[in-house]
Amino acid sequence: MRWIALIFALLVAIVVGVFLAGAMLPLKHSVSRSLTLHQKPEAVWQAVTDHQHDPQWRSDVANVTRLDDRNGHPLWEEKYKNGDAMRIETTASEPPRRLVRKIVDQTMFGGVWTYEVTPSADGNSTTVRITEDGEVYNPAFRFIARFVMGHATTLEKYLKSLAEKFGETATPQP
Repeated sequence: MRWIALIFALLVAIVVGVFLAGAMLPLKHSVSRSLTLHQKPEAVWQAVTDHQHDPQWRSDVANVTRLDDRNGHPLWEEKYKNGDAMRIETTASEPPRRLVRKIVDQTMFGGVWTYEVTPSADGNSTTVRITEDGEVYNPAFRFIARFVMGHATTLEKYLKSLAEKFGETATPQP
């Protein structure tokens, strides 16, 4: 009986420790990753802005639905294969160079992804840089995002999938 109480106390201490450590972390974070593709900027722009067809090249996305505009901006709902869903508002679009998307209607996290599409000097390749300015509201999830998952995990997965869409393999860089 004593061992059970000790194990229970240890588990409670771990949960409280994770929560307290997460509460001491900053609410906001910023992280960037980039990837160079052997594609023209227009092709890359088409891929990242054709949101409805993301499920064809993003393995984690089950479907994408166009919703009514919000604040005069396009609004999309991504449904993931794990059952989760997220709404994303496109707040700025400057073809074929810059795109800004904002997560809306989330209680656990939020943020903005800024896509920058830059052609090489010779025009035969394109660098895509995505910057996430995010917020994690729940302290326990803040701890997990920082120390277990890493803030750049989703950016890296997205960029790897984008490279695979074009039949390329590449490792995202900071």
